[in-house]
Amino acid sequence: MDQLTPLLVVGAVTLALFMWRGSSWYLKIDPLKSVPGPVLNRYTRLPLKLAICMGERANYIDRLHQQYGHFVRIAPNEVAISELQAYKRIHRSGTGFMKADWYPETNLVYTDDNEKLGVFQIQDPAEASRRRKLYHRAARRQELLVWESAVAQGAEAAAIKIREELNKHEVVDLWAWYQLLATDLIALVAFGKSFGSLESGQKSVMVQDVEKIMLVVGLGYEFGIGLLLQYIPIPGIGRVKSIFSRMDKTGLEAARTARESGSSGIARTMFAQMIPSEHEGSEPPLSDSIVAQEAVQDIVAGSDTTLAAVAYIIYGVLRSPTVKRKLIEELRTCSASPGLAELESKQYLSHVIDEGMRLYPPVPSSLPRKVPAGGATFGEYTLPAGCVVSCQALTMHRDPQVFASPDDFVPERWKSATSLMKDHFMPFGGSMRSCVGMNLAKMEVLFIIEAFFRHCPDVELAPSADETSMRRKDYFTAKPAGGKLEVVVQRR
Repeated sequence: MDQLTPLLVVGAVTLALFMWRGSSWYLKIDPLKSVPGPVLNRYTRLPLKLAICMGERANYIDRLHQQYGHFVRIAPNEVAISELQAYKRIHRSGTGFMKADWYPETNLVYTDDNEKLGVFQIQDPAEASRRRKLYHRAARRQELLVWESAVAQGAEAAAIKIREELNKHEVVDLWAWYQLLATDLIALVAFGKSFGSLESGQKSVMVQDVEKIMLVVGLGYEFGIGLLLQYIPIPGIGRVKSIFSRMDKTGLEAARTARESGSSGIARTMFAQMIPSEHEGSEPPLSDSIVAQEAVQDIVAGSDTTLAAVAYIIYGVLRSPTVKRKLIEELRTCSASPGLAELESKQYLSHVIDEGMRLYPPVPSSLPRKVPAGGATFGEYTLPAGCVVSCQALTMHRDPQVFASPDDFVPERWKSATSLMKDHFMPFGGSMRSCVGMNLAKMEVLFIIEAFFRHCPDVELAPSADETSMRRKDYFTAKPAGGKLEVVVQRR
């Protein structure tokens, strides 16, 4: 026992210091004492940290909302909100709710220069608006039509691969195949060429690097050890700074391709539209380092979200024989090679996609903001300046006052969607801050879902794809707890 005493003392002191880091607000007059929530959350961020590290942030906060209501304290200086008017105010442009300090910490290319942050990380509203305008110009429908044929061909190729695998093997993992497709498609748009992952059946080095860095970024922010992790080798990951360097080099290739777009043999990329020409003059061109940063960010933002959307839409359809039958009946009215306009005209397909992203939002968790100077009042609660506030899709999408039977997969609900339903629907973010790749993601999902059910109308969920395996983990984008979505051919 005497030998254990020093260890117990050290452990107790460590825990006390860890809790103290998150309790400084409470040592003052607690400005959030009226906001309901677990008592421990008044003093420390530890419960939230643990939930984040376990991929349970969205589920944890959703449970708290169910217990405490629309406003709940999730940390000493952080409040989660699920009330519509508050959500609109927080995410509306010009209201002063700037991105929280978490955003710059999510950078996927090493930089100590704030001017080299991606559009997702930029906190300054003016700079974020300028960058977002360039993205919106590149992501307009008429610009995206350049890739319509490539997206359709990719969706077709993936469906054929899956069909071939089903003919050879008893079980096929859709998550694995659609991850390869999603990364190939965003590589085509951002870099001008596919990674070739679908053809090879293997993840590219770039995708493997991004997956490793996502883990490092998350742990680095939550435990304040980001700088340290860059310089020490990590088992299973390697030297982080070397990975950053490799990713930066790959990103610079995207910048070169963007500037050469239009030349003979050089494919056009999204960034070609984001680099203003000399004749436009009103905006300075994006530097190569910024284009590199945005290209790397797009590998995550443009693939993980599409993958999560497609996989869980298919999962929802396969869980409902009636929905599956109605969807296939509608898709059989399509031409042999439907284009984007034809797919957009299919109402039930549209309802299925909306319902899939409502019940299983690709980004289920929070997008935190800081309360502006002077504080903010929401009903009975007054929040001080600097307090972090956030709303999450998982909870907004399952409000029983808005969506009848919110836990059921019912595409028909969108046939007569109310204004409240539309206002609560936030799979791509909200208002002017909505996902800049929304149009591209919608196009990809339409082609992928149509091609899959055309080639594989006879599939069903494998026994492994049960509720436990498909329970969503929140690693910013949703992922199944089992890490896969397996299907089999229906037995006759």
